[in-house]
Amino acid sequence: MKFLIIRTDRIGDTVLTLPMAVYLKNKFENSEIIFLCRNYTKGVVKLCGSIDKIITIDKQNFIDTISLLAKEKIDIAIHVNPRLKTAIIVWLAGVKKIVGTKFRAYSFLFNQRVPLHRKFNVKHEMEYNFDLLAGINLNDSINLYDVDFGIRTDENSKRSTINKLSAQGIDLSKKSVILHLGSGGSAIDWSKKNFLELAIMILEKYNCNIILTGSSEEFEMLQDQFVKLKNKVFNLAGTLNLEQLFNLLTMAVVFIGNSTGPTHLAAAAGTNVIAFYPKIPSCSALRWGPVTKKRTILEPSIDCNDCDENKCKELNCMESITAQEVFEKVKTFLV
Repeated sequence: MKFLIIRTDRIGDTVLTLPMAVYLKNKFENSEIIFLCRNYTKGVVKLCGSIDKIITIDKQNFIDTISLLAKEKIDIAIHVNPRLKTAIIVWLAGVKKIVGTKFRAYSFLFNQRVPLHRKFNVKHEMEYNFDLLAGINLNDSINLYDVDFGIRTDENSKRSTINKLSAQGIDLSKKSVILHLGSGGSAIDWSKKNFLELAIMILEKYNCNIILTGSSEEFEMLQDQFVKLKNKVFNLAGTLNLEQLFNLLTMAVVFIGNSTGPTHLAAAAGTNVIAFYPKIPSCSALRWGPVTKKRTILEPSIDCNDCDENKCKELNCMESITAQEVFEKVKTFLV
């Protein structure tokens, strides 16, 4: 049995889709799993041992992608979060069984249509992903906190990452705290000034590493934001690939971040996670929280019924979460 899983959005979305690959690999003996994604997320997908082949949507043109998929003779394709472009490509590639949601204008391109609406935000994204398997008559109930992301790195990879961190002057005999300030605009963030205040509190009391992660575009912003702590924090924004970031996450005692891809990667790494989520249903922890038992979710104390970021004039709710409140949570990992 040859499966194609299609997920072409961002890192967090992709991480939350990997357990589907693990599940199918375990369910169907001798199955082959192909994953169609963006080149941007390939670095995460390749870490999942249940995925046999990766095809990136942005590495070749429309016709070449169709031809490539047609040659694979795929039995079942699953559009985890359908897009018109990929729906057309998979249909033209002649895949026998195509699973997708029922209510899109182009749902006629799927021959196994699942009556699934995500817009009501009543369950977790990963649960929505698994609900799609009803299209191939799989209705197993899953426990979110028992799923396997299937992400593994070998000893050579870990050693290489350790060497890179040591070259940056990071003493790995100390406990490491990772701060990830950005979210790529996917949610309302806990502010940069709060992260700085938290870092100051931690360093005043504990002899540990504070490591900043982010994209290369965020490097200068982090340099400026943490100028007060120059030579006291390690700014690794843009210096690590996704495999190295995963290795770093496994070495940290806690990851602190907004609703973003690395938060989900930290959960997959088994790291303690402190994450900030607004009460907007489409951005909430119910829908997008990190899937791990080792998580602490911090939400605004403001009670906004039916919160909607498009209607809110302030968007300052996250400021109700204080650095002191977060510090009290962090202390438990540094004693």
